[in-house]
Amino acid sequence: MKIKEFIRRLKRAGVTFVAHRSGSSHHMAYRGQRKTPVPVHEGQDYDDQFLREICKHLGLDPREIVP
Repeated sequence: MKIKEFIRRLKRAGVTFVAHRSGSSHHMAYRGQRKTPVPVHEGQDYDDQFLREICKHLGLDPREIVP
């Protein structure tokens, strides 16, 4: 899955993003008291297992986000 689509789905689930810092390829994803870094490399496909782990760190059901 492309990272743009993944981020779009996370935002629909209530996750907010903050750019880590200028020039960084990671953004911090926040959901309630939970946070995790999310790599943002445009055009790159990410492994579904990796994306599921990000969902788990944020307390989301991966089956609702990653097909």
